[in-house]
Amino acid sequence: MNKFQRVSFHTYDDFFDFLPAGEQKLVEILRNLVYENIPDVREKISYNVPFYSRFRRICYIWPSVIPWGGLKPGSGVALGFTKGKTLQSDYLTGGKGKEVRFRLFASIHEIDRPLLADLLLEATVIDASERE
Repeated sequence: MNKFQRVSFHTYDDFFDFLPAGEQKLVEILRNLVYENIPDVREKISYNVPFYSRFRRICYIWPSVIPWGGLKPGSGVALGFTKGKTLQSDYLTGGKGKEVRFRLFASIHEIDRPLLADLLLEATVIDASERE
């Protein structure tokens, strides 16, 4: 635990168990989308939320219940892209930092699976191209 957050997670299960039921379902769906669309993806808890990477960080899932993420408590779960500014989409909104963009989901019905699959693929291509 640090002075900015009153929680500290070391595993995905610890993180997931902390979430309220509504955010658990959103996180579960978004996490499955990440695993289905990014080959060889690695998951790591950073800043108390799961980040996903191959060569560099590609995306993250940030529930509003996790403090200091900039989301209003109870507003839902964000799927963020660390290089979101380079993605060809108006679907994402600005986030913290110059490049981060995210989409906030308040319900499972708001999740556009085909569009998110395309964004995850595009983010994976960007990640691979920056490796070269």
